[in-house]
Amino acid sequence: MKIDIIKDKKIIYSKEINNIDQLNINYNLIADYIEIKMERNFDKVKLLAILSPLFMTMFNSDNFSFFNFLNERSKYQFAIFPNFFDFDESKYMKHLEEDKLYEDIIYGKDIIYRINFMKDHYLTALIALLFYYIEDDKKRIELLDYFSGMKDRTVINGRRSALANGLRGFYLSKYIAVWLKDLFEEIKEEDKHYFSYIKEVYELNENLRDIRKS
Repeated sequence: MKIDIIKDKKIIYSKEINNIDQLNINYNLIADYIEIKMERNFDKVKLLAILSPLFMTMFNSDNFSFFNFLNERSKYQFAIFPNFFDFDESKYMKHLEEDKLYEDIIYGKDIIYRINFMKDHYLTALIALLFYYIEDDKKRIELLDYFSGMKDRTVINGRRSALANGLRGFYLSKYIAVWLKDLFEEIKEEDKHYFSYIKEVYELNENLRDIRKS
């Protein structure tokens, strides 16, 4: 996994992280947004799309201004390719070649996840969640099995609700805050080391606060 922090279209901080024990992200700077690159794998990008309404809500440091920047320019509703769950690779590759990419999830030679800039300890928490649920083969398979039958429209509606209501948004028959609590509680019960990285956002979510309100 690679992290690039972008300001004025230039990378001003970059770090490779191969496992959770390398998760020592430290910076003191201001930037426009963050790019997280993961190895190309279609199951990973599907799960990232499913979890994206949760991540964009908890790690919203700028009142969704970066996401809205993408959304206003994207050819797709709520800045996400609308067919990750009914995928046509040739159609998607044509999109990559011909269109300006105003989406937060891009499935090219790598998976690229773009998100608003945030303080280093919050980015650490997000990376820990990505390692725990998306990079880990067992957890990824379990979650994809749980979310089998997912539809693109459901993810789009989850993003719509997140933008309108934040942690009180509704997604897949639960409040977003409840989904986050479920994910956090699983880590708390199963892996104290991972939980140490997410403890702060866990506590924010318990008080219905995202990282803007910390």
